[in-house]
Amino acid sequence: MKRKEGHYIKASSKGLKALEEGLFFYPDNVDLNRMMAEYYYNNRIWNQSVHYWEKVIAKQDYKPNIKDYINLAKALNKEKSYSRTIEIISELLMNGYRNPEAEYILAKTYSLNNDYKKAISAWEKVFRDNQFKAIEEDYIEISENYNKVQNYDKSVEILKKGLEKYESTTILSKLVEVTLLLQNWEESLKYFEKYKTLNKDKGEALEIDMQISMIQQLLGNYDDADQKLGDVLSGGINTEQLYRQLNIFNNGDTRIEFYKKLERNKKVIIVFDSINITWDRKPFAFKLLLRQDVDIIAVRKRKKSYLQDLSFGDFYSAVNTLVNGYEKKYAYGFSLGAYASIYYASKLNCKILALSPRLSIHPDFGKEIQKGKGFVHEREFQYNKDIEPIIVFDPKNKLDKNYINKGIKPYFPNAHFIESAYSGHGVAPHLLKMGLLKDFVIKFLQDEIPYYDKKLRGKSSSYYRVLGDACLKRNKPKWALSLVEHATYLEPDDNLNMRLKIHVLNRLQKHKEAVNFARYCKQIKKSDRTIRSLLIDSLVYMNDLKGAQKEIDEYMQKFGKTPGITKKEQELKANGLEQSSS
Repeated sequence: MKRKEGHYIKASSKGLKALEEGLFFYPDNVDLNRMMAEYYYNNRIWNQSVHYWEKVIAKQDYKPNIKDYINLAKALNKEKSYSRTIEIISELLMNGYRNPEAEYILAKTYSLNNDYKKAISAWEKVFRDNQFKAIEEDYIEISENYNKVQNYDKSVEILKKGLEKYESTTILSKLVEVTLLLQNWEESLKYFEKYKTLNKDKGEALEIDMQISMIQQLLGNYDDADQKLGDVLSGGINTEQLYRQLNIFNNGDTRIEFYKKLERNKKVIIVFDSINITWDRKPFAFKLLLRQDVDIIAVRKRKKSYLQDLSFGDFYSAVNTLVNGYEKKYAYGFSLGAYASIYYASKLNCKILALSPRLSIHPDFGKEIQKGKGFVHEREFQYNKDIEPIIVFDPKNKLDKNYINKGIKPYFPNAHFIESAYSGHGVAPHLLKMGLLKDFVIKFLQDEIPYYDKKLRGKSSSYYRVLGDACLKRNKPKWALSLVEHATYLEPDDNLNMRLKIHVLNRLQKHKEAVNFARYCKQIKKSDRTIRSLLIDSLVYMNDLKGAQKEIDEYMQKFGKTPGITKKEQELKANGLEQSSS
């Protein structure tokens, strides 16, 4: 039986059933919708709460109820609908309805939405309000936003204000973190010492002392660092994790990490990531190096890039004093990392192991399609006759051979060059498959010249694939097929082996076999665009234009309309028109 609206409002305390009945009869009643929104919010059913708050807001045509807007924003944030929160709060504030809580929610939501510049602007407005009572977490949150845009000075400034109000270990640890990135080592040390006075836990105190020892190294106080390290080791620090880490540089795109082993080491190695390794993964060769008697400095990238954002000056400022505290200093890298090890570490007179150095954007020695794009480093290496870098490369690879002969040899007259014919550019994975990579690194760290044992090439699928590719280019497809099939036998799931085999089968006019093999490969390597593209080509060779179009449609559905696939579709349509006209 339908009753008056007031009855259902009064009966709402009885629970959901009364509210549902009331809304059935009066779906536009603002009070009932508001109560339903509150009910779902209190029961943590965020999407339903948002639904009813939106209905409440929609009925406020004239003067809005600011509290309703704030409650909707809170529900939206619980649902992680940050863009909608920003939309409704911005609309409220732009219409002249100033409200400190709304401004506070907007600042926090910009942060949650990773819109750091707008978050900073909103937070600064909040902090300018003399009535605002910032809690400890607010100082930390605005500092994190400053950090995201590399404004570390402002981050330190706001954290210092927070420290005046809250003598907090959390704020102190953040101050250590940011002053390290500013390379204000003395300040970092001061805050760590202060942190230690506030923390009475013995285990935590040992961890703090370990960090202090590392900062003393950065300052060049090597004796103090060694003494502190001795105290930490004798004090019984937890050795479950073999190292401790400090980030000592971060410009937003490149980060330099210092890994100190829980032992006294006389050696340090600087490792540079290859092009596809980013800082969300462990550094290049990390597991292997952890088992050696070395401390590690890792130069990392946020995303795939060519390290052009890292100047030698910034690199030098971050690591020079640190590495000079060791008796021996080394550098190691593969491909981009090998180039970087020569470019940066040769100026520190490090011993260098560089596996197939390459910089694809180098204006003289890069790939033709990429030459000079974004390149800002010095064009030539600095001449250095005092070091003897070990450089491993494939002399059959034209790009790498040219770089070695013209871009590296003239500048390092005492370098040792180890040739790994038919390894391809991928020298590091080739050595790994041969079982030699570990031995190369260990010999290098023992100041020996590694030996490349050609007899072990038979273990590497890369050798057979690269040799097969060379045969194909010399118009010997039958030899190429034999070699690539052996490569596939050694490593059945390798993308490069699969691609070459499809090429070879098509060269031999075995198009049906190429199609069948490509379809098999597509099922295993679902995200390999090249394999899908080769399948389309194979179908065209078979004159199966419908099959090719079907694969193109599937490609576009999965990867979108890329320039390459769009061109294939245009060629396919042109091919189809020619056939129909003939």
